[in-house]
Amino acid sequence: MATTNNPRRAVLRFHVRYERDEAAIVKQYLASTQSEQIKHFFIHSIPPNQSSKMHTVLDLHHVENPTVDLDAIPYEVLFVEKKTDFVFRKLEDNACKLAKARCRNLYWGTDRL
Repeated sequence: MATTNNPRRAVLRFHVRYERDEAAIVKQYLASTQSEQIKHFFIHSIPPNQSSKMHTVLDLHHVENPTVDLDAIPYEVLFVEKKTDFVFRKLEDNACKLAKARCRNLYWGTDRL
């Protein structure tokens, strides 16, 4: 996947037992998508809500694109499992639509309320 400065959101869904590995998960995600050179991304850490799964939402290229239409940017949702390393499985379009609706209250590139 070629990297451009186009804004996008990646949602990483993983078991809460890997909460302390969030930085490693993000680093491995960026490497697996050939996006290691992305210098500007914002992390929203979403704790579990009546579930054993938590979510990390990455706003990619938020500095280069300070304002975006959250309904227009692409979303990518991946389920993360740990084998020897972390393994990423891309979820279907319905997961992207659900993530887009649930992430609507997350400001782009910031944690302000």
